[in-house]
Amino acid sequence: TENSLSAKSTYVDLLHHFEDKLKSSRIQDFVTSGLVFIDPPEASSTFPPVMEHIPNIEQSVNTGRFAIDDACPTNSQMIGYEEWLFESYQVAKDGSKHPDVYVRLRSKAAQKALQNELIIITELKSVEWKRQ
Repeated sequence: TENSLSAKSTYVDLLHHFEDKLKSSRIQDFVTSGLVFIDPPEASSTFPPVMEHIPNIEQSVNTGRFAIDDACPTNSQMIGYEEWLFESYQVAKDGSKHPDVYVRLRSKAAQKALQNELIIITELKSVEWKRQ
């Protein structure tokens, strides 16, 4: 029906928007002023932590060893971006149940791209943590 075609088109457009935003993101700029960690490097062991596992975007963001303080203004861009990733992932995940195979494929691609971006963020946080 026309409504289902319109809904499909809108959903696919939204998935494309997610991918476009990821391509244009400049997450390195979010760490230029330094990040303030909940568990600061000087309060931790002398050995820099390692990424123990791939961050799980399905559960939450900004958790684990490299969690940053959400009350600190210098962290606001990074926190906002991580929240956008989480919310976008939830929307993309909904598409994996869509009746149209093209939407399901686009949804899976968007989920993978969003997950990869979270991994990059975690790696950037690790580098910043070690730098401090």
